[in-house]
Amino acid sequence: LYKNVIHTKDAQNVINLIRATNQSFSLCHIVDIFRGANNAKVRQHGHNKLPLYASGKSLGKGIADRLLHRMVLESYLIEDTSRQDGPYASIISVLRVNEAKVRELFSGKQTFELACKVPANI
Repeated sequence: LYKNVIHTKDAQNVINLIRATNQSFSLCHIVDIFRGANNAKVRQHGHNKLPLYASGKSLGKGIADRLLHRMVLESYLIEDTSRQDGPYASIISVLRVNEAKVRELFSGKQTFELACKVPANI
C-alpha cells in the first residue's frame, strides 16, 4: 500500500544543495550529501560542512534516490550528461536546477509529493 507524502521541504533542500555545490555533481553524490554520508568525496570537496549537509538523514537511501529521480522526471532538476575527452574518456552526468520550474515550489504555489510505502496494519 502506497500513500502520497508531502516532501516539499526535502525537495527545496535538495535544490539548495545543488546550488551550493555549483551544480557540478552527480545525482549519487547529491544523495550522499543530502543523507549525510561521510565518504572521501564528500569530505574532499568540503560538502560535509554545508549547512544542508545531512538534511535528509531521516529518509532511507531508497526514498532519497526516488526523490531525486522524481525531481528529474518532473523537470525540477536537469541531468546534464557530457563526454570527457582525454586518456580516460568517460561520460559524466551532473544535476542542474531548472530555475523556471522551481519558482512555484519555493513560492508555496506547489507542493512536491512522493508515493511512499506504508505498513499494511495502518
